[in-house]
Amino acid sequence: MKTLSAAIVGMSFRPPADAILQCLPIGTELFLRAEPTNPHDSNAVQVLVDLAKFPENKAELFHALAPDRLGFQFEGLFMLGYIAGSGKKTARGGPGNVEVLLLCSNVPQAYSDLMLDGVQVKLGVAREGYHTADVTAFNPETPDWEG
Repeated sequence: MKTLSAAIVGMSFRPPADAILQCLPIGTELFLRAEPTNPHDSNAVQVLVDLAKFPENKAELFHALAPDRLGFQFEGLFMLGYIAGSGKKTARGGPGNVEVLLLCSNVPQAYSDLMLDGVQVKLGVAREGYHTADVTAFNPETPDWEG
């Protein structure tokens, strides 16, 4: 198994992603979806969360952080943002979308309907305070795979 921590970016472009991220506990399960048709980056990787699992005890905090979203429905997959572009300033010197895609390409049957399967993705936070997607890939053909 191999793990990468990649910065999540672009939350300010998809309200109320910032408020949702502030309410989610570290370790919340996330999902990744490749977006090869993205006009800005063909290696784009979306970061999503299943809002059906949003912590009920955080709804009040969410509405305080996003008062314009009082009728917001906590259901389905919600796109929080993207994995930072590899080599870009937003990647903060760490791994980015290309590294995540390469990690996933080492996992048999990794892509199904552009969802990146065969990986476990958890919400993390870097010591500098920004949110990360902590991506762990498991290769069942080589259990002690180190990448």
